[in-house]
Amino acid sequence: ADNLIVQDPNQVMENKVEPGKSGKWLPNASPPVFLVISLSIVTFATVLLALSLIYTQEQTHLDNFLQATDFQVCQHHGLSRALSPDAICTLIVAPKSLSVQSSNTASADHTRFIFQSWKALKNVEFVIVSDDCTTLRLANIYGLATFIPSSGSAAEDFTYRYLFKLIDEILPVQSSTVGFSNGDIIYDSTLVDSVNHMVQHARDQGWRNWMLSGRRTNFDLPRHCMTSDSPFNVRFSRMVKIALETGSLYDSVAQDFFIFNRGIDLKWECIPPFLLGGVYFDNWFAGMIAHHPVIKAVDFSSVLHAYHVNHGHTRSLSHGSVSSTINRVIGYTGENYIAHGNLECMPWVATKNWTNGIEISSRNRDLEDSKVYDNFWACQSKQ
Repeated sequence: ADNLIVQDPNQVMENKVEPGKSGKWLPNASPPVFLVISLSIVTFATVLLALSLIYTQEQTHLDNFLQATDFQVCQHHGLSRALSPDAICTLIVAPKSLSVQSSNTASADHTRFIFQSWKALKNVEFVIVSDDCTTLRLANIYGLATFIPSSGSAAEDFTYRYLFKLIDEILPVQSSTVGFSNGDIIYDSTLVDSVNHMVQHARDQGWRNWMLSGRRTNFDLPRHCMTSDSPFNVRFSRMVKIALETGSLYDSVAQDFFIFNRGIDLKWECIPPFLLGGVYFDNWFAGMIAHHPVIKAVDFSSVLHAYHVNHGHTRSLSHGSVSSTINRVIGYTGENYIAHGNLECMPWVATKNWTNGIEISSRNRDLEDSKVYDNFWACQSKQ
């Protein structure tokens, strides 16, 4: 460097020092290209190293958290434990894999908080369906029941219809009410209140087949609210307060849970093989339920609180997934396509009355005739 000097900015840099001058960069000179490139490489390498250290620390922290548990749950076929006979509702969920760590899918802190919230909910059982050992072990730590999919087909294992069939017909469920929930939804006591009221209303009205659904409340939650040393009930109460004060209901075209009476009049194998984690199934399914001749479909969005922590700057990440691409191919064929299957289609709606009680009432409107589900009706009639 002592042999290099930048003279006038308009002149070419020379590789010698003029007599009587030291070899220092002149104040107004631009750094040479090689220096800019070198600094860029060093900066990029530093960023990569920092990210690698962060990932390693988080993975090590998770491994340390799990190291006290054995791997038996990862080889256990069938339910990992018996389900409670006191449960009024049993939900099946398929969380994103914890082994694939990223800030926008399934961070360990986020998943731990969700699992804790599910375990803390009274009289509700959650069955975690996964083939990821890390996810299964974490669920086991929090006392949640787990199940490794075993339909006999790797392609079928993670379809919506297989999970619905599992919870409705196959698993030894104790509750008369079952359902499916997206794997990143947090519930509070309004879930139990809603199910209790729905069951009682169906009994009073003589409804033999019913299904309720709803949409989530999106909100931002600081990470320290999930990871602080405060007792879980304190952190959970803080989360609910933040969600109710700052959150917003998501669009009615997206449904995050479906809860129904076990033994509902549906043949799950007649549903197209939509893949878990992909878009469009909820639209197809909500439209089908709304048009079903014997099922009472009820929108519980304004009563049942379903909380969803935003994924930073990568919202709607699932829209670009392989599962979504396949689901669009399935859904956009002529026999399956429906453009507006959403909660507004459901003929019944649950609301709070002036005494803060729940009321279920008709929307008093008829849906247009649809040929969309003709293949489904034909398949179901043959079963």
